[in-house]
Amino acid sequence: MAPLKVGHLLPARDHAIRGDHDLKQLIDQARQAEALGLDSVWAGDSPLTRPRADPLLLLSGVAVATTRITLGTAVLLPALRHVILLAHQLATLDRLCGGRLIAGLGGGFPNAATEAQFAAIGVLFKRRIALLEESIGAMRRL
Repeated sequence: MAPLKVGHLLPARDHAIRGDHDLKQLIDQARQAEALGLDSVWAGDSPLTRPRADPLLLLSGVAVATTRITLGTAVLLPALRHVILLAHQLATLDRLCGGRLIAGLGGGFPNAATEAQFAAIGVLFKRRIALLEESIGAMRRL
């Protein structure tokens, strides 16, 4: 049986809701999670539905502030981004953290707020899963 691994979801959304935009506190939490022996830290994604700091930029700060802990996206919505730029960003972040990145990818929850987010960005919500699959395939090729 594989050993139990424990991670910490950085509360970027909670900070944004409170109007606290000091991302250094979140990076400090990641440092503390590493010091406490946790296995990973995660950053969520949602530019409009559940606004918070951009997960890739936040994890870039965490990457340079830590040395061991795994970094992950929980979860990233590739359909909202251009696939070539996203592949480039993920590859750069993975190099920055020395191969500690896990790219958690998803299609988005089927609710009105998420549909509105996709519409605001100009992406058809009903195509989100197909776009997710296409993005994964393209990123693997890139």
